[in-house]
Amino acid sequence: EDRLRTILGAFSESCFLRQLDLRCCLASSLSPVVRLLERNSSLQTLDLSFQSGSEDGLDVAILHDALRDHPTLQNLHICRNYIGDAGFDSLLDAIQTSTSLQLLNLSLNSITSVQNLADRLANNGLRLRRILLDGNPIQDPTPLLQT
Repeated sequence: EDRLRTILGAFSESCFLRQLDLRCCLASSLSPVVRLLERNSSLQTLDLSFQSGSEDGLDVAILHDALRDHPTLQNLHICRNYIGDAGFDSLLDAIQTSTSLQLLNLSLNSITSVQNLADRLANNGLRLRRILLDGNPIQDPTPLLQT
């Protein structure tokens, strides 16, 4: 984990890094990713899939400010991290003001409600072009069908 922090620290100053795939390698701490996002303004794709091995879920709230203010991030993959409805709502809050994010991939998580997403889409509160929710135990997809 210390080596990964060192590597991410070096990448945080790079103006050439466009894509970073961190699937399965952060264990439990997203702090190095937050620092990277705060310092790197060229990153376009970030994959944080398969980080959480427990049903407690990945704490995505720590990413809130870094995602909200990131100027170039276009694709964010956070698959199979046991993210539930509260984490999903926190992510939606974070990306609501993003002008660059186009793809949010939340496949294979624990999301059961899409009402908040449907409300934001209906009010043009999100600029996303694509959101992937496959493999989530969504109880009622009707709100999305009515948008």
